[in-house]
Amino acid sequence: MAMAGVARYPSSLILLFVLATGLLLSWLVMLFLLLGQGASLKQAAIRDGRYARLNVRTGTVEGNILTLTPPPAPPPVAETPTISVPEVPVAETPTPATEAPPVDQAAAAPPSPPPASMGLRAPLNPAPNTALVENVGPLALPKPSAEGVTPAEYYKKPFMRPKGMPLVAVLVRDLGLQPAQTEAAMGLDEYVTLGFSPYTPRLNAQAQNARAAGHEFWLQVPMEPEGYPANDAGPFALLRTDSAEANLSRLHQVMGTATGYAGLIAPPAELFSSGSLMGDLAEDIRARGLLLLQHQPVTLLPRFDGMTVPVSRTVAPETTPEQLRPMLSELEAMARTRGYAVLSLPPTPGLLAELPAWLATLPGKNIVLAPLSALAVAKEE
Repeated sequence: MAMAGVARYPSSLILLFVLATGLLLSWLVMLFLLLGQGASLKQAAIRDGRYARLNVRTGTVEGNILTLTPPPAPPPVAETPTISVPEVPVAETPTPATEAPPVDQAAAAPPSPPPASMGLRAPLNPAPNTALVENVGPLALPKPSAEGVTPAEYYKKPFMRPKGMPLVAVLVRDLGLQPAQTEAAMGLDEYVTLGFSPYTPRLNAQAQNARAAGHEFWLQVPMEPEGYPANDAGPFALLRTDSAEANLSRLHQVMGTATGYAGLIAPPAELFSSGSLMGDLAEDIRARGLLLLQHQPVTLLPRFDGMTVPVSRTVAPETTPEQLRPMLSELEAMARTRGYAVLSLPPTPGLLAELPAWLATLPGKNIVLAPLSALAVAKEE
């Protein structure tokens, strides 16, 4: 007999309630385990060098990634399937041009410059050129064409050297991370060479803008700096303590961040190029048809002489316009003595504002402003 006031439930309902409660508890336990495991995996990835995050606003890298695959190169431009290298005359220079590499004239007519290049004294060839690209996994790396035309020859700024006149090349480096400074550098004389960081957001787009403005484009290679590891050059940096294979992989990752560059830049205050590993990497750079600019007085093997360009004067970021002026006078004297000189400076507002007035004085001094690629030929002559 049932007791009054006590409700009775079917056993099936009680069993269903117990099962539902157990299932809910098991889900909660699994959720907490997954959250904890995700945080642990992220910390392990940072510790092992498999995770990094670049803060574009501050320019810092959280973590120390060992292998970082850059975004794939943009699709090839259909309008430039050939590797013809047209000779573009410089209007104010009546002397003969340096001979361009052999070109099959029957293959195609010389490509027309893009609309942004109209009015330039010497517009560059369109980029990218599919005949100068080698796809290695997700990377699009530079290579000479089947006809033997190198990326340096095709992507360089057309230039005709007046006979017997000294040359000065000006490189504005460290571009891409500061939009205002990058835009100011693009407004300089078209024969000023621009060097971009591989960490630049939308690097290919910025490089195309620089080339459309007539500037020869070079790509910087981060290398182990003085004061490493407290002074970190980022996840692409070549390190003296790493193997040749690891450094070559990073070099290829840098090369794959953009197209249209004539050469690579070893930055100032780096220690990597003083080691024995630089020779192996220089061999790969040369085989891919690129030039190499060095800030440090490092002497490579004689077989690299035709691809390297040394810097004559390196300007530090803290240099003032007043301090720059005597350096420019020294550069002019070096150009008259050696036949050429190279100036490398950062894009600080004061220095960029000082350059145009000095560049305007060069014709009156019988000194010619030249793209950086022209110095690889000039120093051999």
